[in-house]
Amino acid sequence: MTEFERQLKVALEALVPPPDRDRLGRVMTDVRATRQRRGLVALAGSRLVVAPWARIAAVAGVAAVGVLVGIAIGSSGWLRVGVAPTPSPTPQASHSSDASVLPSESESAAESPPPASVYAQWERADLPDAAPSVYGGGTPTSVVAFNGGYVAVGTINAACCADGDPALNSGLIWTSANGRDWEMHAGLAVFEHASLHQVFVSGSRLLVYGGVAGPWTDGPGQSVPTVWVSDDALHWTIESSAVPMLVAARGAGFVGVTVRVAEDGEAIRSVFSTSSDGINWAAAADMPPGAVEGLVVGLDGRVLAFGPMNGPARSDGSLTTDVRAWTSPDGISWTGPQIVQREAWFSSVAALPGGFVALGYVEGQQADGNISSSGAVWTSVDGDQWDRQEIGVTIEENLSRIFVVPGALIATGNTYPGGGMANAMVWVSASGGLTWGRVADQPAFAGVNNEVVSIIGTSDGGILAVGWRWDTATSHPLPTVWLAFP
Repeated sequence: MTEFERQLKVALEALVPPPDRDRLGRVMTDVRATRQRRGLVALAGSRLVVAPWARIAAVAGVAAVGVLVGIAIGSSGWLRVGVAPTPSPTPQASHSSDASVLPSESESAAESPPPASVYAQWERADLPDAAPSVYGGGTPTSVVAFNGGYVAVGTINAACCADGDPALNSGLIWTSANGRDWEMHAGLAVFEHASLHQVFVSGSRLLVYGGVAGPWTDGPGQSVPTVWVSDDALHWTIESSAVPMLVAARGAGFVGVTVRVAEDGEAIRSVFSTSSDGINWAAAADMPPGAVEGLVVGLDGRVLAFGPMNGPARSDGSLTTDVRAWTSPDGISWTGPQIVQREAWFSSVAALPGGFVALGYVEGQQADGNISSSGAVWTSVDGDQWDRQEIGVTIEENLSRIFVVPGALIATGNTYPGGGMANAMVWVSASGGLTWGRVADQPAFAGVNNEVVSIIGTSDGGILAVGWRWDTATSHPLPTVWLAFP
């Protein structure tokens, strides 16, 4: 797979539900017109701008959820970071001109994966649908436990079919007392022109981070990072203070990062900041160039930021991708960036006792010469040195999010049987990421385009997940909730 093909695949996968032919043509045109690189791209004029929220929404939600779940669970029931028998090559190792050889597609799919040992049976129910006539639907992005119940936040994605103009979006809230029966709160004026991405519990109130369409006059596609506050999940106020693009909870406060980019889309610096209340922020460090796509706080308070960078070119001219990381003991003093994995990509990172666990893939060259990727999991004690384990997914499968729940790690993503429509895929580890089993296909994942985007532990020892599923009758995604127990 060439770099262009990979970027096109990523762009198409970001369109949920599947695009119409006109939208498909625009995506292909946009990818061809973009420099062949990974990372954040800002579509702007001559000014220095903050990269659009829409480009990082998925990664932001993943990083934040991993932190939130870890804090909520506490020390009991935790897994510890697994110790790999053989470490990955150190980042300082020499980089060959071509990727290592990966197995062919037939070799990768030769054996069936072992079944999941816990959280093997799931139940599914639909949330109230706020946008039955909107092609992009109204879908949740994050969920938390609050005041004895649950709160999910999301966005009516009207911008998906209007050249990505965030002014057409609006935020919405769902609340539930038991995780099964939900009430929707849509049409709130405070969420007009907004996209909601992360929800946090801070003391006795809720904080929601997202973006509001910016006052740009030279074209759509820009949004301003914003925070909303509520004491009851029903009444909200929007704060006027400037907030970061990515936010993670750290103790009683927060840490954040904003990537500032130039008009050509190249990241020029990452500005880290801290806050005691999640509303008022103070800059902590202005770091060298690098595209930050995830921010995670360890259980000991250390902070890890990560993102991709272009590596050396292969013999066919395509670029490899390396993982770059920044680390901080307190969110204030930072070191980096440094390359922590060669020819790899971290999709999601979560905190465990003793370190971190990352989900992503390694790049490589198949025996027939094509460039492909293989799913992998890494564990690290300090965020600098990482040990890799294969998770067992095939070329037709993709895992993109990792969550920490009581007694297990859960990785979610999609499978593309026969290259057809995507559907949900869930893998579970009860060994700190060393061994994995797959949740069997079942009625809870019937249909196509089931997508699990946020998972938390519940008060009765189970888990609650939110996301969406594709409804063929109305041709749009339905907001969805899943429940499972060990």
